[in-house]
Amino acid sequence: MTIRYFLSPSLTMKLVALAATLSLSLFMAHGALAAPKADPVPRELLDHCIGCDAHGMDLHGRDLHGIRLIGANLSGADLRGANLRGASLTGCDLHNAKLDGADLTDAKLTGVSLEGATFAGAKLQGMKLTGVSFRGAPLASAMGGDVFFRSCTGCDLSRAILHDMDFSRIQMIGSNLRDANLRGTKFTASRLTGADLRSSDATNADFSGAHLVGVDLRGANLSGASLRDAVICYPSRTTSHDGIVTTSGDISCIDLRGATLRGADLRGVKYCVSLSRMNIIVRSERKAAEARVVAPEAPRVEVVTDGDRDCRPLSADELRMHSHADLGGARLN
Repeated sequence: MTIRYFLSPSLTMKLVALAATLSLSLFMAHGALAAPKADPVPRELLDHCIGCDAHGMDLHGRDLHGIRLIGANLSGADLRGANLRGASLTGCDLHNAKLDGADLTDAKLTGVSLEGATFAGAKLQGMKLTGVSFRGAPLASAMGGDVFFRSCTGCDLSRAILHDMDFSRIQMIGSNLRDANLRGTKFTASRLTGADLRSSDATNADFSGAHLVGVDLRGANLSGASLRDAVICYPSRTTSHDGIVTTSGDISCIDLRGATLRGADLRGVKYCVSLSRMNIIVRSERKAAEARVVAPEAPRVEVVTDGDRDCRPLSADELRMHSHADLGGARLN
């Protein structure tokens, strides 16, 4: 009698990953004990490796395009000139890694630490980053002002040197830019909702047309910066029924307490819908490019629709009230 055993596809993949991890560990141990310099690690071992310890590994010039690594320790690894185009790195540790000249175009990094890593001459355009730490990294000198990612949600860029870089139309929602050097940096039309920019130096930075709702700029230096036409307030809650949109009286706004605003341009800054409870009747944008706003305690106001937003300029008094700042030295409407 023959007994056959069948493994589920998911269990098979887990066993393959475990075998690859053990093989890589044995490979590294053998290389460390048997020879001064180990032979190159086979690509197939790296492809299926989960939680591998590859710290300090020499991977310079290797073709690793499209590789998927989860929980790998690559701290101090030599990845100079490596091809990592389209790679997916999740929960990996790359602090102090050498990425000079590496190609990470369109790579996806989630929960990765890049503190102390070097990027001189690296190709980082089109990267999608989530929860990545660049804390203290001198990215401006490494990248020469080029944009190196499409989005950086929840990233840690605190104390990073980002002066004169161009982050226009980049999504940086909830990112930490505290104490960062943002002198002359461009954030034109970017989404920085909920970002922390406390005590940052944003002298002459350009935030024109950006989404700055919930951004914390307490103690920041915004001398000469432009926030012109930026969206700085938005209703916390909205509901929709039969084409009628109702917003709560709760408003999320920018926080400028203690910020230096000498020469800052705050003209045309906007909030969406209203500062009080109101109903909005929005007609299809295909039929009309405007919405009618009806506020219980305010005159009727016509606002122009902009995609999913219905905004109007914020008055100087409203701006002072909701930004919690006296706005001394700033250019206002």
